[in-house]
Amino acid sequence: MDIGDRLKECRQEARLTQQQVADWFGISRSAVREWESGRARPDQSKLQTLARKFNKSVDYLVTGRRQAVPPEQEVPIPQQVIQNLAGRATPTSRAILERLGQAAEEGRLTEQDLQLLDAIASRIERHAATEQ
Repeated sequence: MDIGDRLKECRQEARLTQQQVADWFGISRSAVREWESGRARPDQSKLQTLARKFNKSVDYLVTGRRQAVPPEQEVPIPQQVIQNLAGRATPTSRAILERLGQAAEEGRLTEQDLQLLDAIASRIERHAATEQ
């Protein structure tokens, strides 16, 4: 089962039509059909809205893994990065982290952005571990 299958399943469990879901975002029904068929994927902000409306986690929609944490309590990856690094941050890096956190909250980060941030955080953590 992929993200499209899970989106369709959630929509059907909620007894909603593709048009009703499309109306949430002001998009066409065909766009929702593209998501459900796997030919397209909703952006991060739409995924967050879908997760909230379907009472699922973004992680579940994307990967199928079930989490005990409700969607409204999820911490976006950039927030985790901010929390882990803020204590060691310089004023410049703290400003960058704050901008990243704001972009995440507004849903402006793509999956590729999140992967890049995760790689950067891992690199910083490895570097910090070698300094100790």
